[in-house]
Amino acid sequence: MSQWTQESMNEVLNDIYRKAATDKAFRQLCLSQPESAVKQVTNQALPEGFTVRFIDNAGADATFVLPDYLGDSELSDAQLEAVVGGKKKKKDKDDDDDEAPFTGMPFHCKL
Repeated sequence: MSQWTQESMNEVLNDIYRKAATDKAFRQLCLSQPESAVKQVTNQALPEGFTVRFIDNAGADATFVLPDYLGDSELSDAQLEAVVGGKKKKKDKDDDDDEAPFTGMPFHCKL
């Protein structure tokens, strides 16, 4: 996998989920060293600056992932526009805003 796309990340996560469901040692690796677990499945390191965390739902009826902490700051005009229903402007090359988090799976992932 030369480039990490949302589709390739979904494929990797499916592979990880299948393996973690049947392999206790791999499951523990996911919990203690998630980057190593991903590398074991893909033979490739995660992109620089990209981090992952796996959590074990054992013993819980539900697990909830909190949204990113935004601090006490106000939303930028671009963020307000997106929340209000305006169209998200095309990102400029010099734009420092983070991409919106991908939340289509039962995990929180920023690409």
